[in-house]
Amino acid sequence: MWLYNDKIIETLDDFPSGLYGFIYITTHLPSGISYIGKKVLYYSIKRKLTRKELAAHTGPGRKPTHQTIQKACQLSALPGDGC
Repeated sequence: MWLYNDKIIETLDDFPSGLYGFIYITTHLPSGISYIGKKVLYYSIKRKLTRKELAAHTGPGRKPTHQTIQKACQLSALPGDGC
């Protein structure tokens, strides 16, 4: 669960459209030490094309060997979950 403008955010649909990620501040209350972090909502992976996909490519120029896929991160309550 995240809090944005006094509004609880639980899913990616609750964020404004076109948002890539956000920056957050976590404060340890007893010591007062703050941590500034970032949360990325979407990430890209590079996947090799299969033989069928390579054979389907027709046209001039070099055939592509990889495809970029954009995936959504899981919205976790724990900061620094690696996504």
